[in-house]
Amino acid sequence: MQRILEHVKPERRNKEIVHNPIYPIFWQRSFHFETIEQVISYLVPLVVPVLKLSGLYQRGLQNALDLRRTTFTVNDPNLPANFDGFTILFLSDLHIDGNDALIQPFCQALQETAVDLCLLGGDYRFHIRGEFRKVMDRFEQFVPHIQSKEGIIGILGNHDSWEMIKPLERLGIVMLINESVQIKRENESLWVLGLDDPHYYKCDDYHKANRGIPEEAFRILLSHATGTLFNLDSEPVNLYLCGHTHAGQISLPLFGPIITHSKLKGPFVYGRWQYKHIKGYTSAGVGTSAVPVRYNTHSEIVVITLQKRSGQDDKHYSEVSEINTHW
Repeated sequence: MQRILEHVKPERRNKEIVHNPIYPIFWQRSFHFETIEQVISYLVPLVVPVLKLSGLYQRGLQNALDLRRTTFTVNDPNLPANFDGFTILFLSDLHIDGNDALIQPFCQALQETAVDLCLLGGDYRFHIRGEFRKVMDRFEQFVPHIQSKEGIIGILGNHDSWEMIKPLERLGIVMLINESVQIKRENESLWVLGLDDPHYYKCDDYHKANRGIPEEAFRILLSHATGTLFNLDSEPVNLYLCGHTHAGQISLPLFGPIITHSKLKGPFVYGRWQYKHIKGYTSAGVGTSAVPVRYNTHSEIVVITLQKRSGQDDKHYSEVSEINTHW
């Protein structure tokens, strides 16, 4: 617990207290919308009946259960030779307590996916606030199905409480809060840097996570959202993995995603992108939030293979030379 308190910034703990309705103080409960996400959560009771009346609700539920496996290769000549062919399972935005029907196909997909390392990108709870006992129950169900030689590493998202760290670690998950962990193979290694939430809590600290890592090291940055990119212009990050957007979750033909909860638009909303020297991937996520439906998007687990080579990867990145928040 002492380590957790040392790494979780007071700003996160204080915001959780102020905006968490389980604390019996009236002013903490009343009319306090910390983000537009909470405003939307109050409108959900209106959205679901409208979808049901339109006949689209069941279709949306089925779309949310359309869990696919996305696979791709990342080529990097700086990858240590002993990690050539290293595989990563990336799971983001599980919201695992929000859709009971998803747990069976999710466990099945995990059973069929053997990798070297599993990374969890945050947002494990369906709601932004409240208790998380059901989240832990669901973790106890699916974690035994993860087949990862080097174990499981996770971070927190904006839907998660710092009080979830200890229960998750009891399940064998290494939780990083602006910290790093070294993965070794013989005399070589790569590093996974895990940041706290850059979206709502804004407690990400790349420089703290990067302390003590050799300059020439191969770095995989695990961040819940793309917001950390604003501070990484010249930092030696080889691969940036994030989620948060759900690929929009509800996307309209011709118009695109209605809401992404991200300042960065365009290729940063979903899929592979490259910002200057940093290759990145934004996952559509496993689960859903606000309402348990998807339209014109799908849920996914992501399997990445690292290869020590130069040249183009098996699929192209959307290259971005500068960050534009108005796309």
